[in-house]
Amino acid sequence: MKNNQYIRQAQYKKGFAKMWIILGLVIILVIGFVVVLRGCWISGKFYFHSTCNARGVIGDPILLEQTSTADWKTYKNEKSGFEFQYPENLKLSESNGKVTLSHSIPYENRGECDMTADGKTYSTLTDFKLSFEKRTGNLTFEYTDGEYNQGGLKGSMQYTGAEGCGELIYYFPVGDSTLVVKRDAIQATSGISTVWEREKILAISGAISKEESQRIFDKILSTFKFTKSVIQSELTKETVLSLLKGDLFDSKCGGGEYKSCKIDITKVSSDWLVTVTYDGLYDDSVKAIRYKTAITYQDGKWISGNVSKTQQCWPNRGHQDFSSELCV
Repeated sequence: MKNNQYIRQAQYKKGFAKMWIILGLVIILVIGFVVVLRGCWISGKFYFHSTCNARGVIGDPILLEQTSTADWKTYKNEKSGFEFQYPENLKLSESNGKVTLSHSIPYENRGECDMTADGKTYSTLTDFKLSFEKRTGNLTFEYTDGEYNQGGLKGSMQYTGAEGCGELIYYFPVGDSTLVVKRDAIQATSGISTVWEREKILAISGAISKEESQRIFDKILSTFKFTKSVIQSELTKETVLSLLKGDLFDSKCGGGEYKSCKIDITKVSSDWLVTVTYDGLYDDSVKAIRYKTAITYQDGKWISGNVSKTQQCWPNRGHQDFSSELCV
């Protein structure tokens, strides 16, 4: 009798444990489903819902392919050396070297961000804004939110500002320069703030949704290309230092632990022969270090060949010519 009671108790405990295990698995699956459903993938990385609303979802490649550009306009910038296509419903403007594409709808509001309202009332609402600007130098972020590749553009991106009120900034290296692309985060259509009547806004004729905005952005960048005028004809010392910073004695040319630094650049056919010499080193054996390499310009960027390193010794500390042999 007691044995039967023990058996029933054991079976009850076992069944109870199984029930909790099953319940736990169901909860995990539900949470996982909600996270995936409410999240997004950006450049191969998963982001949660709040981040997706602010940063936008990378466009569906199938929908992107189906988006026709047959009736789009073509913009060409001879000075900066690039061109791209854009929908005719977007307004294009130029100012101080920056090209801006924007779109607005009639909708009375008190500012496009609920955190920066200035007390004024506006009759239109911007639901798309994008700008292009080519800047001198190879710009980099202190941190990035991922990589972005579309068409011939490959670079990194960073989100700045408050959730839904900031902008996505993209850096695309182009030889000695950087193509800077900025895209506003549209809070009104993001669904991140309850201040906005999102459905009412999207019901307005011509309004651009967050998803459509992403698709337009991706498609515009897929048509972006650099013209022949962008090809660099001269290699600068700044580019040499940036390109060879991982190989050189010092990433700068001046102000280091040496008396002088010299960069020689000689054009030979399609290559640039480069020599960087650091002289008067504050070292009791090595007097100078010299680096040599050949640099070419291909597909819109500078490429360095193998870098050789030789050194010259102080008097009575070894060879006086530049050689790979060590000083004593």
